[in-house]
Amino acid sequence: MNILIESIEQRELVDKLKNAGHYKLVETLLCNSKVYTKKGRLNILIESIEQRELVDKLKNAGHYKLVETLLCNSKVYTKKGRLNKSAACRALGCKTKQLEDALAACREILHKEFDE
Repeated sequence: MNILIESIEQRELVDKLKNAGHYKLVETLLCNSKVYTKKGRLNILIESIEQRELVDKLKNAGHYKLVETLLCNSKVYTKKGRLNKSAACRALGCKTKQLEDALAACREILHKEFDE
């Protein structure tokens, strides 16, 4: 009897999510085993959502231009994938000290996020 109640509750939850406009997401989660790890955890989807939330948090904290530049401008990185501060400063139109202060502020926001 307990399994039947859980099944009904799960079906109701699935229907609510579908009716709220998340039909494609729900169908993907229910029908596509590739989105899960071997232990049954959501794989890429959760990571992607978490990354998007962190990016949004940095943008909302006043670092929109910095975040967009770092994500979208490959010229601010060296061939080895390291940040080229001079190129980043040119792209942002700021001085090195301003860039370093902004990066430190972003680090602080992320530290607070992960310490919670």
